[in-house]
Amino acid sequence: SRLKSTPFLLVLGTNFRHKNRVHALLIFEQLTKLTNWPGSLVFAGPQVSHGGSTHEEQLLKERLTAITDRIIDLGPVDEGEKAWLLKNAALVLYPSVCEGFGLIPFEAAAHGTATIPARSTSLQELLGENILYFDTFDPAKNADLVNTMLANPEVLQRQTQMI
Repeated sequence: SRLKSTPFLLVLGTNFRHKNRVHALLIFEQLTKLTNWPGSLVFAGPQVSHGGSTHEEQLLKERLTAITDRIIDLGPVDEGEKAWLLKNAALVLYPSVCEGFGLIPFEAAAHGTATIPARSTSLQELLGENILYFDTFDPAKNADLVNTMLANPEVLQRQTQMI
């Protein structure tokens, strides 16, 4: 019910280290510091038994006490829940450090929601310079990009249309 009343950023997928959920946490931390953004960060997807970022995420959350209550980990979600999340997210973060071909940005766009992927994924080969990317893994710079997009509905719409 909390998700229905406040905006949220969504990170969808497993917690494999290469999915870079830790970086999403750092972006969220910077976004709340820079702009006092009122929303939440939502993770949705299963935890893996090996190669995951659970420990690193937990250590970071222990440091982020001021915003820990705004970090929501739903765990696995069914297709209906996933569709609702994609449709209602303010923005989808896709900071994966390597991805052969990720469907999440396309699924989000099909639900009318913009995604910011990392330039390091193969999406750049397909989409070229037509969209905005996380060009760095600097949390402050990426939080600034997130803030710019959240503050400009026309930028969000263009990103969604281009994907």
